[in-house]
Amino acid sequence: MPRTRSKAGYGATSVGAMSEPRESNDVRFMVDAGDLFAARKFWEGRLGFAIAKTFPGGMMIDLGTAILEIFATADPQPNPARLSIEVTDLDELWADWSEAPEVGHALRTNRWGDRSFSVFDPNGIEVILFQPL
Repeated sequence: MPRTRSKAGYGATSVGAMSEPRESNDVRFMVDAGDLFAARKFWEGRLGFAIAKTFPGGMMIDLGTAILEIFATADPQPNPARLSIEVTDLDELWADWSEAPEVGHALRTNRWGDRSFSVFDPNGIEVILFQPL
């Protein structure tokens, strides 16, 4: 039975023996960081996300529909992850970021129906900021 659960309108269908898709109350993405101060400056100061909680050796960042957990480590591993975040003020954000050295790809229109640009956080995570057309 087809189901659409997200605001973005992406549909999900049940596969196999499950009659209903599994639901989650919370989504958390966890990464290691060599410099918590730089990570906080990027996520809170540059992107404007709220710090949901701090604790010894880490913090939680409220992304609206998910939590990003960042843990301090003396030897962080490369982060090949990419994280897409829908925003409502893409042009304003691009004006702030267009000349920044952290830019991954410049503002563009994508064939799947949104506009986006990407930046890299201090831990090497590509953060794709997008807005539907």
